[in-house]
Amino acid sequence: EVTKVHHPGTEVTVLGPGRADLEAFGGNLMDVSRRPLVIETSLRTSARALRDPAPLPDGNDYRDVG
Repeated sequence: EVTKVHHPGTEVTVLGPGRADLEAFGGNLMDVSRRPLVIETSLRTSARALRDPAPLPDGNDYRDVG
């Protein structure tokens, strides 16, 4: 999807969970007691990622899995 949009020249920013986010999630994604920590962590890490986005890898790194 990223390649299809990015190829014609549209600017694309991809956000995904980083190490801190995954640690906040814990091993049980259904554990609602972790929700406040997950939200706090996501707000912090997402803001940081949007302020200083890393470039997308070469389009060859993306595969269409259909």
